[in-house]
Amino acid sequence: MYSNLSKYILDNTKLIFSIIILITSVFFYIGFISENKLKIDFSLEQMFPTRDVDRDDYEQFKIVYGREDNVMFLTITNGNIFSDTNLSILELLTSDLGSINHIDYAFSLGSLWDDGDGKIGYDYSLKERYEKINNSNLYSDLISNDGKSTLIVLGIDENIYSHETRKQILVDIDNIIESFNFDLAAINSNTFTFTNSNILSDYSSGPYSALQSIIDDIYKFNDQTNLLGENFTISSINDCYDIINADSDIDKPLTLELINKNCDNPILISRDLKSTKLTLNTDSDLSRELKNDLIKVIENNEYMKYSSWDWHEAGLPILRTRYVELVEYERGIFIPIAFVIAAITLIWIFRQIRMLIISLTSILISLIWVSGIMALANISINVISYLTFNLLMIIGVSDAIHLLMKYHEEINKNKSKRKSLEIVVDKIGTALFLTSFTTAVGFMSLSITNIRILQEFGVIMGVGIGILFLITIIIMPIMLVYIDIPKRIHIKRLILKRKKSLSFQSLKAVQDYPKVIITLSSLVLILSVYGIYQIDSNVTVLGDLKPSNKLYKDITFVEDNFGGTLPLEIIVSSIGTPLSKDLYLKTNAANTIDNSDFYNKINDFMNKLDTYDNIKSVSGYWNLDGSLNAQQNKYTNKDRTEIRISCGIENIDSNQADWLKKAIIKDYIKIFETENGLKVTGSTLLALKMNRYLIASLLNSFIIAFIVIFISMNILFRSLKLSLVSIIPNIIPLLFAGAVMGFFGIELRPATAMTFSIALGIAVDDTIHFLSRFRSEYLLTRSHEKSTTTTILTTGRAIISTSITLGMGFLVLVFSNFKPNFEFGILATIILIVALLSSLILLPALINLIKPLNKSYE
Repeated sequence: MYSNLSKYILDNTKLIFSIIILITSVFFYIGFISENKLKIDFSLEQMFPTRDVDRDDYEQFKIVYGREDNVMFLTITNGNIFSDTNLSILELLTSDLGSINHIDYAFSLGSLWDDGDGKIGYDYSLKERYEKINNSNLYSDLISNDGKSTLIVLGIDENIYSHETRKQILVDIDNIIESFNFDLAAINSNTFTFTNSNILSDYSSGPYSALQSIIDDIYKFNDQTNLLGENFTISSINDCYDIINADSDIDKPLTLELINKNCDNPILISRDLKSTKLTLNTDSDLSRELKNDLIKVIENNEYMKYSSWDWHEAGLPILRTRYVELVEYERGIFIPIAFVIAAITLIWIFRQIRMLIISLTSILISLIWVSGIMALANISINVISYLTFNLLMIIGVSDAIHLLMKYHEEINKNKSKRKSLEIVVDKIGTALFLTSFTTAVGFMSLSITNIRILQEFGVIMGVGIGILFLITIIIMPIMLVYIDIPKRIHIKRLILKRKKSLSFQSLKAVQDYPKVIITLSSLVLILSVYGIYQIDSNVTVLGDLKPSNKLYKDITFVEDNFGGTLPLEIIVSSIGTPLSKDLYLKTNAANTIDNSDFYNKINDFMNKLDTYDNIKSVSGYWNLDGSLNAQQNKYTNKDRTEIRISCGIENIDSNQADWLKKAIIKDYIKIFETENGLKVTGSTLLALKMNRYLIASLLNSFIIAFIVIFISMNILFRSLKLSLVSIIPNIIPLLFAGAVMGFFGIELRPATAMTFSIALGIAVDDTIHFLSRFRSEYLLTRSHEKSTTTTILTTGRAIISTSITLGMGFLVLVFSNFKPNFEFGILATIILIVALLSSLILLPALINLIKPLNKSYE
């Protein structure tokens, strides 16, 4: 089939190599240098279906009411959230956080602190402050159930969809939080040195306020004891700050340039901007006892205790951004690891550096081509396609191993290099085409889903596998032309049939225990079918995170102490009757201003919602910015024909979401005596539905891929009997992996469902390589037993090597903290191991028993 191609390649090596290098250079420029270079976009919105009724309802909701998934929650736990200093710190923090670009509002207890019209001023005791907030319908959600923690609510600009922008917002938040963190680092004579992440923070209120609070406490100490003297003063960088801003209505941020220009003592701040000094100007040096007293004063300062504040974060913007950061982090780790594993595996198999260089060169060229094509097609690296390069690298190593194994085998037969390469391209080219085709089908089947990025992933993987095939059978033979043939010692090690080798042991099992193999395989098949029925497809929004993950712990903490952080939106229409202009809804019916029948029903409905275990808050803090009028406007449409009920729900699973939606509809019908005028929507329900929809689409694509692969094998081998026999060893690995999921409680989520389509194409490779060699041997011997024996001892070695390579590449994912990667790695490895055993033991045993080919087979 490839004899003419092999001759053309070997006759025009320099021309073809030059053309490929030229094309590679163009693709490298397009993919990594040009204006349209390969982009990274990990936004989760891409995972929503492109055509879906519930998504249309959600999009309509956003048009009327804006986004409900743009609220973040920061929780704080400290010794006393209502103390004067802690409220002052919280006020400064909230103000600084609200000044971040793209933050629409920031609200907390600090917003209610005494600033002229504060809700909880100095004239209230700590108990009175707590009671006033706890008894407020508007503000009670700001404190936890036990009263020990409080919230900062942040609203992000509704037009922000970019992950990079959200990521920068979180970076700014972290910087502000860190800017209040002061530590006493050293004491030298009368000088106290403090460290801070950045004394000249863009948000300078933190460092300034902390230092000023410490200075005030030291002055108070001296007022009480007079141990520092009547003429005692303190020099600090705050003096410089006051000088710079003396004639300015708006505070200017400190800079080194301003300090050096305006300050008498610029050495009060370090060059790296991470430490500053308080110099106590006294008549004499401080005694040891006095220093100890001052240390106690400083340590008791609330700002110095700030470092012990316990922070947690929640909200969909947090979840999405941290989720994507985790994906990016693991991508940066596991792609290099996959590359190293590929290199180690090739060295271990061939023990020749040049074979490693040839293989990796072929793979690298293929990856550059794929990157260029992705850039041209405007396909970004996203939460799905980031696996592309790992998978192509692993598949590329598999192709390289088969080609190089065949090359060593032909050289061992004392053929010339030229003749050996012609046979390699001809024979392995055919086998690689078949395996590339079936693997590509497994991926391309993903293109029938209704998720755009999954469609793109399937297409680019299919194209990438085709490119790998072409580059492998062209570049590798060309490079082999210009290097010496392998040394005899390497050939013997690879080709020699040692009795302790896995291939020889496989042959022995096939010859001695064929019925046992088939019986055990049948039992595994039956057990696997039972196990599959135990699979749970009931996923949660946080299901991709391990319980040990910080984000998972944070969101769980907020749920346990404040209520649900995942939004659920309910729209109730008044069926054309305009609502009162003076509207403010809370769960307590006494707070409803209009006592009409409709409003009474609304409050009955809301009170009913408040009894659901899954709903943690009703019309709570989702838009809490302190403005009652703003609150009212966000809970009804412009025509005032609808009322919006916002609920905070816990991390429920798909079944609970289905039950909750049905229960809401049922209770609505009981109260309003109609099912018209109700819509239940929100990004939470859409995300859970998307998971189930995605799983169904992936399973459908798997079935289609399975059918296409079976038909293809039947056409290629021209024997229905042989094709049916070959399908059995490929069913068992997939069913076995499903049984593992069922027995060990691995949920059927998108990542695990995708494993079956991907692993099907890869696992079928073993069978195709085996059958391709078996057919060639059968045409020579006309004996099933002799043909399977030769195939196991030759192609079997390559199958073992590639399976080890693929398995190691997938197995490394079990070290991932990202649950989809972890489960993908486990299942893919199991499928490959069982596929290896099926292809080398079960398949030849079935062939020898059934004898699917007759003597006249051509």
